[in-house]
Amino acid sequence: MRFDLWADAGDAAALDRGISLRPPEKNSLSDANITRILGWLDNCMTDHACCRIKKLPRLPTRVIDVGALEGRSPRLLETNRQPAHYIALSHCWGSQISSHTNLRLLQSNVQDLLSEIPLGSISKTFQDAIEVVRKLKFRYLWIDALCIIQDSRSDWEDESARMNDVYECSHLTLVATSAVSSNEGFVERPRLPIVTLPYRDDDDPTIEGEDQAAVDRYDIHGKYDRWYFILYEFTARRFTYTSDLLPAISGLATIFQQSFAEDDDYIAGIWSHDFAQGLLWLVHDSSATSKAMLDYWAPSWSWASIMGRVHWPTRSVARHQRDDSTVDLVDNRLKVFHDNPMGTVLGGYIRIRGRLRQLSCVTRPLEWGAFSRFRYDLWCEGNTLVGNGQFDVDQDDSAEEIWLLQVKCQQDGDCFFPYHPTALMLERVPESWLKFVRLGCAVLDDEQLDFFDVCEPQDFEFY
Repeated sequence: MRFDLWADAGDAAALDRGISLRPPEKNSLSDANITRILGWLDNCMTDHACCRIKKLPRLPTRVIDVGALEGRSPRLLETNRQPAHYIALSHCWGSQISSHTNLRLLQSNVQDLLSEIPLGSISKTFQDAIEVVRKLKFRYLWIDALCIIQDSRSDWEDESARMNDVYECSHLTLVATSAVSSNEGFVERPRLPIVTLPYRDDDDPTIEGEDQAAVDRYDIHGKYDRWYFILYEFTARRFTYTSDLLPAISGLATIFQQSFAEDDDYIAGIWSHDFAQGLLWLVHDSSATSKAMLDYWAPSWSWASIMGRVHWPTRSVARHQRDDSTVDLVDNRLKVFHDNPMGTVLGGYIRIRGRLRQLSCVTRPLEWGAFSRFRYDLWCEGNTLVGNGQFDVDQDDSAEEIWLLQVKCQQDGDCFFPYHPTALMLERVPESWLKFVRLGCAVLDDEQLDFFDVCEPQDFEFY
């Protein structure tokens, strides 16, 4: 359950307890609200050093000219990147069905939209965005669906690589978080029931703000863990097209790369200098994920092969400070679109050197701990339980021909961090010997920490 708590400006609850929210306006675009938004913008540009504009930003490749007058229809504008202020929209497309019923920019209609974008043919969210831009007295608006040619892979690749600049340089970004599809709109919000609560002025303790330690946890382990946390939030989003995963994050990857070493390569969403940790992602809910199998959009070992939320367990300080990886990236043979390592992966493989050992069987226990993520028992050489694993996508039957790849050297005591996988579960590509795909991840029992000692490192292809 979620609720908002507000108080009138002069009320004792606002004065004594610092409740800053005010009752919502019935009209989101009332004159009072527009004045408030413009005041926020002015305060931002005046008082925030990082927001002060030294020179006008350049427009994106295409924008929507909403028109100086409300009576005029908006139109698409090819900009030549001239300097000007603009507003950007961030929104959820919704289902593929709904996205196809609304007007989008296609190769066949570019010339038509340069003349006019009929308001009745675009989604409610886009209509609302145009209305907001006009109310705020701006002229240019960027919307991905109307400013990137949707049926042109080359245009999508080029423009998605610039998307970080589009949002970074926009004067204001409208974020339509209240709409789960582009058909819903975001200006007209449903009126929820309002309940008046009595306020008593006494010395009872109040709920404090967000614990700073909780905020710092996301930053304490450095730049790679910041990348993983962004991906944790990113993969929770609903994507209309699965092939958009890597191109959509490419702009942020470019920014991160600027702070990394020159030879820290970006390989399908994973950084080569943190490669072992990058491989050890966990699905948030294996029963609610799907994987790139029939329709290829990413290699199996990349988090981008999953449609669903993934995360990387936070590393303990001890693990973070030692180099405990046991795999080496030998060669990168991935094929990427337009030779852009940040964009779409078309196929190929990487070559890895590591210790592999085959399991005899994998079974699902009848019961497991309420907090256990590794719900499958891993068996070797008959009746020896060597650890537990989690499949990226739930398996209906007990899996066969499973191999374990040691990714990190599990130390005595690491079991106190039960969400830290140290190995990957692999399946051999049919009719091959040293070609594998990822199935999931695993952790060893304390009694089996020497499980890989009998294995010599060997090279294999990872698809």
